[in-house]
Amino acid sequence: MLHRFIDSIERYADKEQRFLLAVSGGLDSTLLVHFALEAGLDIGIGHCNYQLRGAESDAEEIFVKKLALGAGVPFYAVKFDTKEWLKEHNLTLQEGARQLRYSWLEEILEHNGFDHILTAHHVNDSLETFLYNFSKGTGLKGLTGIPPQNGKIVRPMLAYSRPELKQYARDNGIDYCLDSSNEKDDYARNKIRHHIVPILKEINPSLEETFKSTLSNLQRASAFIDTHIRKLYEETVHQEGTILYFSKAKLQHHPNLSFFLFETLQSYGFNGAVIKDMIEKGNQP
Repeated sequence: MLHRFIDSIERYADKEQRFLLAVSGGLDSTLLVHFALEAGLDIGIGHCNYQLRGAESDAEEIFVKKLALGAGVPFYAVKFDTKEWLKEHNLTLQEGARQLRYSWLEEILEHNGFDHILTAHHVNDSLETFLYNFSKGTGLKGLTGIPPQNGKIVRPMLAYSRPELKQYARDNGIDYCLDSSNEKDDYARNKIRHHIVPILKEINPSLEETFKSTLSNLQRASAFIDTHIRKLYEETVHQEGTILYFSKAKLQHHPNLSFFLFETLQSYGFNGAVIKDMIEKGNQP
């Protein structure tokens, strides 16, 4: 188990650097701490208390603090008034919590001499992301799961599935916290985890391993396409300030115009319907 963790770290970082671990106290992040210590990494532990589950949230913070103290590593914690913040910013719980978490972790990283943030996402998280995006409609990037590395964020636990992490914790007597909200069907991801994934595993008991292979193929295809999109972008688009200018003469009859525009403009908030309308108007005399 440990060699996969070390391989993932060395693929995206220098093992001698300093790592800030995002730790909730659940199975995945508790084992993230365990593997990081076994690998001899120089770590600190960061914990976000969203104050959404009362005493349960506070108990998790205490658990993670004890974990850090027992390991003799720096501990950082923050309490968010999450409900109020979500109202102010008009965001869903999961998106809002994600923004709060990463913004705070990056702040801790910058002010305390860490080089990377490690999160505990595993292959089942990536599978759930794939299925969620697939069900809602997405481009190719939305089908490539959770990236193993994104800037200073590294996700070495993508080498593992949830079932094997549970088995490892059981075999090694490793305690962790249980988040009661994970047992409810209040969120789309939980519905996918509780109902859709078990059906898929009935069809294919090796679902996680098969998915890893499929995901690798999709990620390679996405990287290949990105190279060609960048080349076409350089040939047909120029930017002045915040304005993008597209060469109508070069792009008008391109066979993959809508795909190119979607991949180029989706980060600016453009969706497929808007891009289709743009093309139709652009084709008018």
